Order: sequence, then C-alpha cells, then structure tokens
Amino acid sequence: MEFTGYIAAVLAALAFSVTSTFLTLAGRHFRPSLVMQGALPVGLICIFALHWLATGQSFPPDVGGQRWLLLSLSGILGFWLSSIAIVNAMMRLGPRLALLITATSPILSTIMAWIFLEEVLNLQAVTGITFTLAGIAWVVSEKGEYQGAAIQSAGLRQGVLFALAGALGQSASFLLSKEGLSGDFDPLSASLLRIVAGTVAIWLFALLRGRAGHDLGMLRAYPTAFRQLSLGAIAGPVAGASLMLLALQNAPVGIATTLGNLTPIFLIPIGYIVFKERITNRAIIGTLMAVVGMAVLFL
Repeated sequence: MEFTGYIAAVLAALAFSVTSTFLTLAGRHFRPSLVMQGALPVGLICIFALHWLATGQSFPPDVGGQRWLLLSLSGILGFWLSSIAIVNAMMRLGPRLALLITATSPILSTIMAWIFLEEVLNLQAVTGITFTLAGIAWVVSEKGEYQGAAIQSAGLRQGVLFALAGALGQSASFLLSKEGLSGDFDPLSASLLRIVAGTVAIWLFALLRGRAGHDLGMLRAYPTAFRQLSLGAIAGPVAGASLMLLALQNAPVGIATTLGNLTPIFLIPIGYIVFKERITNRAIIGTLMAVVGMAVLFL
C-alpha cells in the first residue's frame, strides 16, 4: 500500500501546482486571504457533491468526537492559519525564498512523526528525501525578480518567522490528519471534515472582523477571477487535499510530505506555458535531483 501513497502524494503535488496557477491569476484581483475565503466554500460544495456520488451519503456517519477534533484542527491549521502565514511570508520575502523556507515542512513532519507516531525511516528513505528536498531547494532558491528586493526589506525577520510558522503549521496539520485517518477512515470523508472546519473558521473570523459583507461583494465584483478561483479550489482543497490524505494513510509521513512538496518542480513547465517564464539550467538540474530522489523512494 505504500506505493499507492507515493503515487497519491505526487498527484497531490501536481494538483497543488494547478491550484497555485489559478489562485495566482485570481490573486491579481483579490487579496490573499480573500482568495482562500472564496476557494474554501467552492471546494466545500464540490466535495459534498463528490462525497454523495462516491458513498451515497452527503456526510460521513458515526465519525466520533476524537476524529472530528483531529480532522477539524487539521483543517483549521492547513487551510487557514498556515496558509495565511505562508502568504504573509511571500509578501515579505518574495515567493522563492518563502517557498525555500516552507520546503522544510517535510523535515519537520518527519521529526514530529518520529516523536509522536514512532515512525522511523530507513537509510534509503532518508536518502530519497534528502535528494528530493535538495532538488526542490535548488529550484526555488534561484534568484528571481522579487527576491532581491524582498531580502533588502525591513520585514525580513518577520517574513522568515511567518514562513517557519507556515511550515510548522503544515507539518502539524499532516500529523493530525494521519491520526484522524486511523482505522482505514475514508480519505474523502476526512477531506470533507477538514474543509468544513477550515471554511467555518475563515468566515467566522471575517464575521468577527465585520468584513464578511464587504468580502462577499468583492468576490461578486470580479466574475472572471472568481471562476479562476473556483477552478483552483477544485484542484487544491478538493483533489489535492484528498490525494494528500490518501498518501498519508498509506505511506510514512516524511515520505508523503516530501513527495507532496514537489509543487515547485511541476510549476516549471506550467510557468513556461502560462506565464512565459524562462526555464533555466538551474531549474533543469534541480528537477533531475528531485527525480533521482523520487526514484530512490519508489525503489
């Protein structure tokens, strides 16, 4: 079953790269937090429908209080708090440096899984993770047009802290999901519970701030951007998150999160096609390193 988890994690990374593209396009009209406010309800509607088609039930029965708590906390951390932290890091550091720091999430996940779940990886798995993360780091550490300005800004320290907080939040979210999936719980049902919690949390926060009405008006004001946001929601919170839960259920946390972090690699051809970004030698070398790491993990 581990091989199933590996494949699911790679497909999740591909789905997240598609999500990133659509949400980047939508982000030209919406502020980052509003993007998630719009994406999560769309994702919730889609996954309700998908869950009903797949199981014949609109909501999973007999979830249990502990599972509800674990998956709800995972959804709040993953879809709301860590997302906001990562967006704030990108605003202060630029996307490449922020991604480089948040790429430490698999390392944190591996350590946390070792401490709390007693998951121990063999030398082959550690070697594969090292090569894969090195390839990702090599790609995202390439200097871009935003990075130099970001490094000179006064918010550098804040940006690093936000990026680390985002990585830690992701790792904790993955660990909570792993525990919430115990007993062969359906990953699609788990994904539904996570999105419910994330959606309620992000809109409750907007209500408490008195911004809910204004935010709804903004989402209605840009129909093209909202369609882009909706496509991103289907690819990410629905497809990507469900695949990632399937990966966590069938593979060790460290390996699943490493393969799930291949998004920057998949963004290279997408960036070339959609945004006309040049593919550099550094990007090619980093991709090859990541592929070698994947090969070691799959052997």
